[in-house]
Amino acid sequence: LGTAAVGAASALAGLTVSASNYADDLITTSTNTHIATEDLQKYSYALNFIDGDMNTLTGTMKKNTQIMSKARDGNKTYTAAYEKLGISITDANGELRNGQEVYWEVIDALAMQLLGKSGTELNTIIDAGSEAFKDLGNEAEAMGYVMSNEAVSALGSFNDKLQQLKAGMTGLKNSAALIALPFLDDLASKGVPILAEFSKGIQEANGDVSKMGDVIGQGLPLLM
Repeated sequence: LGTAAVGAASALAGLTVSASNYADDLITTSTNTHIATEDLQKYSYALNFIDGDMNTLTGTMKKNTQIMSKARDGNKTYTAAYEKLGISITDANGELRNGQEVYWEVIDALAMQLLGKSGTELNTIIDAGSEAFKDLGNEAEAMGYVMSNEAVSALGSFNDKLQQLKAGMTGLKNSAALIALPFLDDLASKGVPILAEFSKGIQEANGDVSKMGDVIGQGLPLLM
């Protein structure tokens, strides 16, 4: 029972570390793409069943948000493209709408012209459409696949502490090395000529075991 408990505790610790690494990656991606961690998890789950790529998905989402801003600022090409698709990028107050909502409307309208060359990499996502992602996202949430923002933040904070601990351990090892440095430095300084004489004596013994024994007997005390 004791061995089983230790094994279970070790496995649980490993799972926690793994989850903290996953959470840290989620937080980084969320910061870079401005997509909520919960949404990223839903997309990740959906992409297990839809042959798409997360980097392509998040990259084109970010690009769509940038294009929305350019269209609002007067870019005629982008403005015309959204109008042709029947998609409004602003709300009743003239403010930009949620980028993800607009993105999925673009996907459903098969708007390759807005997303450029990367649009060709979105074929499977376009074929699936927003409803498939929504349904699979709901399924992921129902299965407990999606961690809350609070849980992700807690694991991310734990991961930061692990990184600090690793850095501290590296510093400790380097500091500990300084303790033995004077002795080893002295040994290295004295050892080189002693080992040279030791090697020379062994060679000059020409295989004579008795002479080699004498060389070893004389050399060892000098290295102590």
